[in-house]
Amino acid sequence: MSLTIQQLPMAEKLLRVALGITHEKGEFALFGLFLREGAPSTWDLVISAPWLDANKKPGMEHVAKKLRARLSAEELLSLSRIVVLETEHEGVRAIRASVAVRGAITHLGNTVLFGLSMEEAYIMISQDPLKSREALEILAGEWTVKFRGGSERARIDSEGNYYVEDSRYGYSLSGDPKYLLQSIRYDARSKTITFTKLKPDGTEPKAETLTVISSRQLEGHKTGAPSHKLSYTKR
Repeated sequence: MSLTIQQLPMAEKLLRVALGITHEKGEFALFGLFLREGAPSTWDLVISAPWLDANKKPGMEHVAKKLRARLSAEELLSLSRIVVLETEHEGVRAIRASVAVRGAITHLGNTVLFGLSMEEAYIMISQDPLKSREALEILAGEWTVKFRGGSERARIDSEGNYYVEDSRYGYSLSGDPKYLLQSIRYDARSKTITFTKLKPDGTEPKAETLTVISSRQLEGHKTGAPSHKLSYTKR
């Protein structure tokens, strides 16, 4: 279930913090907000990233600094702690196996995570950080995308934003992407990239699988609709 800013403003702010830190430091394996059962309305922010594995203390200080700059005093008080877990922690891997998201907000209610009962959880990033980064490095650029019934000129940036060129105004108006790429993974053995394109409000998910033919050519189809052929040619 994807949520909007109207449903939990603090989660939307944390999403922006997470994406900003990703741009500066690198990919997260997990970035989420968790409310333990019986907790007095205070949340745990649980994060995991390869760059935190390597240098935990300065990494935590960087995250805390970004939180103080973005959240209100009341929102900061609602956070009981920041928990940093290793990327290969059993609980992190379990969430990655059940929830794949990068840059949207997924809500879970009344569930067990990390061996604890959670009243609620809001997960902004849950992914294999290496596979996600490999896929984005391939996808980033300007493409002519051909599909059954038409084509479009698209630009995909290094953060997974998918912009579509308008013949009159250039790329998406006001700098807003048409889609956000989620669940992004690259399989080096099969040379395939899989992802789901979501509207920025979390609606209209479209799963795609692309095969890397060369650095300038990707071929694929919408998942579940193999007859719907797609061709990405880098410009």
